[in-house]
Amino acid sequence: MVITLLIILFSTFLSAYDLNSSLIEKDAEYNLKDMYSKDQKDMIYQRTKMSADNSINDSSYIIGSGDEFFVSVKGSMFYYGTINSNGDLFVPEIGIIQIGKKVLIDAKKEIKDYFKSNFKKEAYISLNKIKNSTIYIRGPVKNPGTVNLPGNYRLLDAIVHSNDGELPSLSEIDLRQIKCIQMEDIKQYDLLKYLYKGDDSQNPYIYPGDEISVSYPKQKVFISGEIDSIFGLIPVLQGEDICEFLDGLHMRPSADSTKIIVQRINSLDGSRKVTTINYKQREPYSLQDRDMITVARKENYPEVFTASVTGEVVRPGAYPIYKDAVTAKELITQAGGPSQHGDMNRAVILRNNKRISENLVTQEVRPEINSAMTSLVSKADHTVLYLRNGHEIYLQSNDQIYIPPIEHYVYVSGSVKDPGGVSFEPGKNISHYINKAGGFQKRADKKNTFVMVNYNGTVVSKETKEIEPGDIIVVPVSIENKRFSNIVVPLISVISTTLVVLLSAYNTVRSN
Repeated sequence: MVITLLIILFSTFLSAYDLNSSLIEKDAEYNLKDMYSKDQKDMIYQRTKMSADNSINDSSYIIGSGDEFFVSVKGSMFYYGTINSNGDLFVPEIGIIQIGKKVLIDAKKEIKDYFKSNFKKEAYISLNKIKNSTIYIRGPVKNPGTVNLPGNYRLLDAIVHSNDGELPSLSEIDLRQIKCIQMEDIKQYDLLKYLYKGDDSQNPYIYPGDEISVSYPKQKVFISGEIDSIFGLIPVLQGEDICEFLDGLHMRPSADSTKIIVQRINSLDGSRKVTTINYKQREPYSLQDRDMITVARKENYPEVFTASVTGEVVRPGAYPIYKDAVTAKELITQAGGPSQHGDMNRAVILRNNKRISENLVTQEVRPEINSAMTSLVSKADHTVLYLRNGHEIYLQSNDQIYIPPIEHYVYVSGSVKDPGGVSFEPGKNISHYINKAGGFQKRADKKNTFVMVNYNGTVVSKETKEIEPGDIIVVPVSIENKRFSNIVVPLISVISTTLVVLLSAYNTVRSN
């Protein structure tokens, strides 16, 4: 028993100092065989990459002190090792594996080659745990100074973290000239190229000991036009050529690269000069502070919008259209035409871009104008175009074609005795349907009876002469009846209550 214990201790000692690799491998195979089934061993070797691996780019992430690796040797043991301050991997069972400060992909290769050379077997390597990086940020951020961050943070992440989690405004901080001292190497990065071009080389991973310097913009230009995700003042480098400047941005397909308009104000006499630059031919032009740049739109560039087909249609939904190029008839055909339940005689276009927002309606002095504006917003009847007048109507952005269902009823509402649906009969007038609904109530306002149609939430009033299926007949309450109900009746009630109280008080006094 004592001899066996000494052998085990001696084997462990040899493992720690990498003096006998073959003995390590033999012990590892024995331990793995004793601890795990074959399926479990296969699972360990075929293990997918750790989350740390998935969150970083192994061709640009530089390993450093605190990074931890997982090593699985096929058919053998698995190991954990940590990078020390020299950039080398320390595995307790093996010892030091010399790597140096390399990017992750090269570090993995060094470790893999080591195990293949010493154990004669393939090894799977993954980054199991990411180091922390203590860095220093100076400049116009909200929280400058020393900060400890995860090692998979990039340059922009560190700046945002030191700015209370907010991306600094391009007009307030010069994100185009970020200086970083990393491992005694001074570099300058242009984060604009990362933000608008996705250039990762301009947004490197942070490393322990980094010193990041942020500054105020020294020169700015104003840019507008056919540029994606940017508008307003942004920093420009001293004497930067306009083509190099635009290289860092992303022009829309609609941009006319042959027509870049630059306006410049002469600081001496205030005169304005307009210059047109051909970016496509790389015409040189040095930018100055406060230049105004406009990226022009291509002439006759086809604008793409969306219009929708709803209601009783075979394939309802939103469809792309070109401006002033697609008719209602064409889009209905594209949507498969009306379903067997659709009524094309009552189909309409709802021109939603003509709707008036409730926020835009102001209070007028005249009550009739207030009433009209309120009706305009709530009913939006002005937005309806009737397709029965012709299907060759060109669609606009956000138009909605609505095909209502075939109806067999006319609906009667308001001051009638039996409101509800009444079977439609061709040629019958409004009086017919009111009589079918039991006739007028005594309080009905017969003269102001009206007819309305509901097109998918848009309400339209119509003439009462011609009744169609789906129409809604509304019989309002007369104003006189409202006045009697709302004023006279409550007044009589108050007077009656007052008389009862006075009479009760009088009787009480007499009895005493």
